[in-house]
Amino acid sequence: MREAVDFHFVPANQEAMHMRLLNWARAQRNSTGSATAPMFRQYRSSDQWATPSVSMPVDQRDAAKVNKAWQMLPEKHRAAVAWHYITPGSPIKACRKIACTMDELARLVVDARQMLINRGA
Repeated sequence: MREAVDFHFVPANQEAMHMRLLNWARAQRNSTGSATAPMFRQYRSSDQWATPSVSMPVDQRDAAKVNKAWQMLPEKHRAAVAWHYITPGSPIKACRKIACTMDELARLVVDARQMLINRGA
């Protein structure tokens, strides 16, 4: 039986870059528009007692720096980071798209973070 791959593992020396990539992903998702169906985009709940959701603000300047550095990554690393942060989904589908194994996909994400750190992103 094959051992499971932990895609959520972040080495201690990459924590800061991980947080910056999360900020970058929020900026990317906000700029690509809403995933809500068009007829529900303006919908507002009438539940006045609901707890308001508070999200972290996006640092657009830092997101732009990370995006510029991300564009300079090799193709497989770019695709792995985009899968991991912007459009997380099935790792099996990501492996098929990138043409790699699950272990390689996890390694691509970790290596891409390190490349961004080394490039001073």
